[in-house]
Amino acid sequence: SEPANLFSDSCFCGQTRYCLAIRSTDHFMKLFSLLGVSGFLFLATLHQPSMAQETKPTAPADKASATNNAAADKAWQEFEKALSNPPSPPDAWRERKPTEEEKTKFQTQQRALAVKVADMAHDFYTTFPTNSEAPEARQQERRLLGFAVQMGDTNSVARLEKLEKDQLNDPNLTEDEKFELRVQAVERAAGEKRDEGMEAVLQQLEKGARELQKDFPKRPEVYEMLLMIASNSQGD
Repeated sequence: SEPANLFSDSCFCGQTRYCLAIRSTDHFMKLFSLLGVSGFLFLATLHQPSMAQETKPTAPADKASATNNAAADKAWQEFEKALSNPPSPPDAWRERKPTEEEKTKFQTQQRALAVKVADMAHDFYTTFPTNSEAPEARQQERRLLGFAVQMGDTNSVARLEKLEKDQLNDPNLTEDEKFELRVQAVERAAGEKRDEGMEAVLQQLEKGARELQKDFPKRPEVYEMLLMIASNSQGD
């Protein structure tokens, strides 16, 4: 069976890959009270391959190609292993709210691992740029860095923004992939408001959702996001 996703959450139901706005904002609300951050937003679908990636590896033409493919296969397996073995929240947190010190320690572990695995993805596609897994490695690097930034890793912001810009400028980007990029940016902006309180977070989410609505008017996830925001706003 397929290994568990890094930072995924077992409470998620359904398999639609790009119900990102619905799933991520709902999970945001559940985890905000626990961790005080916007973490775990995109990565519920982290281990699933990109829709655009359909090419299968071809048979090696010679011994050198066979050696290169073997090295790539080994590197990809190591990446997938790292991707599927995140630190889990302590069981004690099921019974009590963690202290600020405990939350900070756990968040530090999470973002450090996310950056480490993102580096592995980067190394993979730069070492094996023609491998069939290279496009997926690029996507995973961005998602992992997005998670790390949402967990407070300010050192990865510039790297993440460059990746997002490069990928948005890719003429081969699908609408689903473009939507995912945009949702991640919306969620990150909302997470930056967490110190101002839930209402500020919701206001930023709504602002981002309205922008998504203009650019993706047919995406039902956007309307579900707006519904969630309205139902969680103060005074409703």
